[in-house]
Amino acid sequence: QMGVCRTKSAPHLRYGLWKVKEMLILIIISITIILLFVCVRLYFVRRQCKKYHLPYKKEYFWYLPQAYEQITNRNRGTYGELQLVNMLLNAGFKTTAVYHDLYVPKKNGQTAQIDVVLCTNIGLVVFEVKDYSGWIFGKGTQQNWTQITKYGNCKYRFYNPILQNAGHIQALKQLPLLKNVPMYSMIVFFGGCILKDVSQFPENVSVEYGCGNVLYKIKELLKTKEEYVYSDRRTVANTLNNFVRLGDDLSVRQQHNEYVEYINKEKIS
Repeated sequence: QMGVCRTKSAPHLRYGLWKVKEMLILIIISITIILLFVCVRLYFVRRQCKKYHLPYKKEYFWYLPQAYEQITNRNRGTYGELQLVNMLLNAGFKTTAVYHDLYVPKKNGQTAQIDVVLCTNIGLVVFEVKDYSGWIFGKGTQQNWTQITKYGNCKYRFYNPILQNAGHIQALKQLPLLKNVPMYSMIVFFGGCILKDVSQFPENVSVEYGCGNVLYKIKELLKTKEEYVYSDRRTVANTLNNFVRLGDDLSVRQQHNEYVEYINKEKIS
């Protein structure tokens, strides 16, 4: 009787052993795939670090290092600003020519925050970056521009970015070192918006959408504008770097944000 019981349980035992083997094979395959993914990921991370001359960091495993991290970090500025910096660096402009998130002291004790400055052989290109959706309407001389979203159901007014950037350039021009340096204002829109009716720009001002149009415009400026010889280019670079470092001070950023919030209410009202 005992022999009969052993004979009946044998198929069940073989089936159980096969299931264990099957699970072990699946576990081994899964571990192999994970290890392969980790190796490939580390390869690309280290290749990007080498390309941009960046030290390896553990967090790069979760996101590949970008060109902008040579001069700034992802915690400063908007997505559009970082995309613009990426484009400029990948287009061949040196890290010593691109400056992001500058805080320029003004005579009234406040600061002007500039998104991006590009130092070129024709002077400084000063960028104001806007991340907007919907349709954009505005003219160079108007105080406020209009953003229309949700198929025309929502309208918002925002301060004319051309005038805003003119204030940034004025803050730079108040410095004796930069007073005579030619400056070009470039307003750049990101975020899926459409420049529906945007026109009447002053001289040396352009409004563009996306990185491709910006790069084309910069190349056009470099070809058509007269070359400028800096009296002391190294000092200009150091000055711009100091403005970038000023933004590391949290109190400076907070004071600026409070001032901008107050000014915007005055201008939009």
